Amino acid sequence: MRKGKRCIFRQNLLCLLGCIPCLRAAGDVRFCLIGAMTGMWLGRILCSHLFVSFGWGIMGVWVAIVADWFIRIAFYLPRYLSGRWLKKKVI
Repeated sequence: MRKGKRCIFRQNLLCLLGCIPCLRAAGDVRFCLIGAMTGMWLGRILCSHLFVSFGWGIMGVWVAIVADWFIRIAFYLPRYLSGRWLKKKVI
């Protein structure tokens, strides 16, 4: 993998790993749960089944894991950038 692609991949992964704890700590746990379930079912399970049926084998499963990460980023990042999570009340 080239350095440029690796850098973009790491930035996306850091975005995912940085947004989720902020949302959870602010009390937006339900949104995080829905995002995790959506990413898991659409990304990991559905895509891995689809890619393996295309004949990709174990490589299809790995691509599905990366697809799960990108689905979660697409789910969490707009919520994080909108700032609606800042209005949640924490006990």
